[in-house]
Amino acid sequence: MKRDFTKKQLELLSKMNLPFDPSGELSEAEEWQLEESVSDYFALHGLAGNGDHTNEIGELCADIMAILAR
Repeated sequence: MKRDFTKKQLELLSKMNLPFDPSGELSEAEEWQLEESVSDYFALHGLAGNGDHTNEIGELCADIMAILAR
């Protein structure tokens, strides 16, 4: 399935060194891998302060996860 990510979301996804192009047609396995990678990236880079709220990266990750959940 092809997902409509924004330019900013695709820029963030490019930092995750995925072994496939997230802007193309995604298999079910690639979508699972994408979800896992985004979740891990969020945990490492998406929280601000003492972890009680998200930063811009966290917001982008949350938006990507929402797109994948559709």
